[in-house]
Amino acid sequence: MKLWKLQVENFKAIASAELEFGPGLNVLYGPNDLGKSTLGLAVRAALLLPSTSSDASAWVPWQEPVTPVVTLTFVTDVAKYWRVVKRFTENEATLSFSKDGREFSVDAHERQVDEKLRQLLGWGLASPGGRGGQKGMPESFLANALLAAQTDVDAILGSSLELDRDSSGKLRLTAALSALAQDPLVRHVLDAAQKEHELYFTATGRKKSGQNAPLTLASEQVKKLTDELMAQQQALAQSAAIELDVQRLHDAWLEAQQQAELAEQSLKRAQAGLQRGLGKRAAEEKLAGLEAVAAKVTALDAELDALGQQVKAKEGALRAAQQQAKAAGEALREGEEALRKASSADGEAERAVARAALEVEQAKQSISRAEHQARLEKAKTARREADELKKLEAEFKRLTAALAPARERQREAADEAALTGALLNYGHWRTSSEAAQQAGQSRVEAKRLRAEALEKTAAALGGQQNAKALEDEVAARRQALPDDKQRAAFERLRRETDLAEAALGGGVTVVVRPRSPLLLRSTADENAADEKKVARELSIEADRRVQLSIGDLVDIEVIAGAADRRKDADHLRKKWKTEALPALERAEVRSLAELDEVFASLAEQLERVSALRLAASHLEREAETLRARAAMLDEKAAGAPSAEQLEERRRAVGSYPFEALEPVFTGMGASWESQARPLNEKKAATLAEANGLVTRLEGELELTKHRLADAKANWKTAGDSRLEPGAPEDVAALEQGLAALDHALAKGAERLQGLAQESTGAKKQAAAKLELAKQQLELREAAVVSATGAVTAARAAWSGRQGERDATLAQLDAADRPAVQARVEAAAKHLATFAGVEVLSAEELGQRERAVELARLAADQAGRDFAGAEGALSKVGGPQAREQVRDLEDAVKVAKAREHLLEVDAAAWRLLVDAVREAEKEDSSSLGSALAGPVTSRFAELTKGRYPAVKFDPSLKATGVEVPGTQSTPGDVLEALSVGTRDHLATLVRLAIAIQLGSAIVLDDHLVHSDPARLGWFRDALRQAAQKTQVVVLTCRPLDYVVPEALPAGAAPKSIDGDLTRVIDLAQVIKRHK
Repeated sequence: MKLWKLQVENFKAIASAELEFGPGLNVLYGPNDLGKSTLGLAVRAALLLPSTSSDASAWVPWQEPVTPVVTLTFVTDVAKYWRVVKRFTENEATLSFSKDGREFSVDAHERQVDEKLRQLLGWGLASPGGRGGQKGMPESFLANALLAAQTDVDAILGSSLELDRDSSGKLRLTAALSALAQDPLVRHVLDAAQKEHELYFTATGRKKSGQNAPLTLASEQVKKLTDELMAQQQALAQSAAIELDVQRLHDAWLEAQQQAELAEQSLKRAQAGLQRGLGKRAAEEKLAGLEAVAAKVTALDAELDALGQQVKAKEGALRAAQQQAKAAGEALREGEEALRKASSADGEAERAVARAALEVEQAKQSISRAEHQARLEKAKTARREADELKKLEAEFKRLTAALAPARERQREAADEAALTGALLNYGHWRTSSEAAQQAGQSRVEAKRLRAEALEKTAAALGGQQNAKALEDEVAARRQALPDDKQRAAFERLRRETDLAEAALGGGVTVVVRPRSPLLLRSTADENAADEKKVARELSIEADRRVQLSIGDLVDIEVIAGAADRRKDADHLRKKWKTEALPALERAEVRSLAELDEVFASLAEQLERVSALRLAASHLEREAETLRARAAMLDEKAAGAPSAEQLEERRRAVGSYPFEALEPVFTGMGASWESQARPLNEKKAATLAEANGLVTRLEGELELTKHRLADAKANWKTAGDSRLEPGAPEDVAALEQGLAALDHALAKGAERLQGLAQESTGAKKQAAAKLELAKQQLELREAAVVSATGAVTAARAAWSGRQGERDATLAQLDAADRPAVQARVEAAAKHLATFAGVEVLSAEELGQRERAVELARLAADQAGRDFAGAEGALSKVGGPQAREQVRDLEDAVKVAKAREHLLEVDAAAWRLLVDAVREAEKEDSSSLGSALAGPVTSRFAELTKGRYPAVKFDPSLKATGVEVPGTQSTPGDVLEALSVGTRDHLATLVRLAIAIQLGSAIVLDDHLVHSDPARLGWFRDALRQAAQKTQVVVLTCRPLDYVVPEALPAGAAPKSIDGDLTRVIDLAQVIKRHK
């Protein structure tokens, strides 16, 4: 945060002032009592104090009742300009925003302004006002460090972050100093424990006694159950009379049941006689049914006889068709014999003799041709096989010689390929093992992160719910309150009323001298009424008003002041009663001061809402980050190999020892695969080439070996006849003889064909008769098939009726008709035995049934009466009441035990909170160490090594200064420092904080106790600090900070050091009230 512009109106002695700050060192100078410190106060008021604060009344100029107004423009980031305007005593405030510093739009009004400013600054400021809240100018560690008043030069050395009521300042400093001032896990545990602690204890450590406090609820539960137990015990004692009534109703119920049973027995006897008659009728009906079944069997027997006759007729037709088919078959065989005889006539015999002679001649010539052909082939083959045998022997020798070196190269290539393959597989196994190990670690870490994210999400949800509930509560309360404009109007009305009453003057004395004693009620000003009996004289004194009441006769009011002023005051009082008081009553407050407290309390609650939501947002963002990290770890682990894959890759290494492969693998470094894979591929290609060569040579050698063996065997079998002299001439003669034999064979074949054509005509007639016989046979066979189907259908019909008849007969046999007949006769005899028993008609039987039903209804009603009385008894006494007493006794014991457990739980949470807070203090010292670094180096440089180290506690409170070679403690040395040295140390601390935060710092005459040497050192130090942050110096001695030439000649500020330093003469800027 950096200051940009400041406008002040009617603020204490300043009538008006307007100035613009530079980004670096700003030296604002002027004489004493000009209003320099008032400008610093105006900056603090604009940023820290609510416009509704009653403290602002002290800033109203005493010369005239005008409104103090402060307008401050500041920058929080690049292109983020903010302008706050506060009109004190009028309770008006606005906060505007701009991106260019020219066009501003309103961002917040009234009380929202202070909440927004607290968020923007992040200085650990709590909401002012409210019960238990800060009064006056809000304070915090950072507010004191950056905007300290002139009288608080070294107060920063005793300040502590622990005094802040909001953690935003500590969070900002922790982030700025890059120190982990608090373990997040400890904070998480402390927050959770604190929530539980707040259920049982107040902020001061006392046990909560409110109606919703857990211990109160537990105690009330014990009392409630104890009261219920006592009441139940009293009810149990009063239940004796009810138990007697229950017994009487029980006896009546048993009597009614007995009467109902007697009526039912009478009805059953009457129904038995009726059932016997019905049994006889049923037996007769069954006998009639059996006789109908017997008749059906007779009808089926007749139908079966008719179907049997049809089957026999169909079988006769089938036999006739079979005889006709047999005759057609005989005709077919006769036709075939005729055809055969036609073919064996005498002409055919002669042709056969001639054909046989020709065939014999053809056979002889064929044999002669085969012999010539065999001799020719034998001569040709002998020449070819001799040449082939020589070629095969030469090829076998060549292949045998080439195979040995090829096999040796194959073995060498196999060893090299196996080694490089083992190395590549070993690399895969090694990297996979490392990946699997890392994946396991990643999964464990991802699980932990998700669990932590779940906790944070749950905490965030709880925070959001708490914030929503608190916000709804504030909104509901706010609806009953006046708005800010009404509040300002009421405040103006109150001030006007006070001024009008003050204008009345003071002092009024009323003397009452009654002529006879009377009862007088008197009220002086706003004091309580006083009622007494006056006999002689009563003198009443007041500042402004006296009210008298004499019984029911008259009310008298005496008011000091002139008539016109009393009229004004009365008008304002009436206006207050009609406008302000109803609004205050609706708000359930008695005065504006209480209303201010309510507003302050609501503001504090809204700040807590913002804090809850901010914390929930932080928790949710942290949870999202944790889930994202967990997802990345899971994604990373998902690609890791499984245990089966690892084992497979380990087996792929083979028998090569791992200790031999490890040095080679390690020597390749991270690029092992880019080296091993090409080498393995090259060796594999070499092995494949060697294998191909050996395979090819072995195949060719094996083939040549077999061919050579076959050639030698054939040569040995054929002998030397293959190489007879004159073989080429013999081949030519054999070829000529073979051609002559082929010509003779062709002529013989032509003569045989002519003999075959002469016998064709005689056969045609016999063949026609044979075809007719075949057709007749096919017709007869079709008739046989048709007759066979008819027989099969008739037999199936007969068989179906036969099955139906057998089933019906079996039913008749199973029914045992003689036994049914006997049952009919027995039923008739048994029915005769009921001749002396009352036989009821259907109507009489119905009446008897209704009587039974009435008896049952009476018994049911008696049962319900008994049950109702027994239920009533269960509520006030009896076994149920005794059971309830036992249950309540157990419940009281459980409630007391729970109350005890809650007390133990509360004590445990208190102990945990205290322990964690103590641990937090011990573990958060890094924040003090981080600040001590820059402060110590500059303080040692300033004091020329006299004080080499400055110490701070975890809350940044200065705890001591070390001095080498002395017995004094660092704390004693700090207390013993001179005023000037303490001023110097405090200024260095404040500068270090401002630099780390990048925030503006205001120094109001903070180096007045400095010698020239140290003042010169600070002059350079401030210029160095101004290069990193904005420094504003308010001083009456400008030459302590700049040279005389840097002082401006008029009202305009003067910039030096390349605009790093801006010098402003406040005497030209500030206009004071006369």
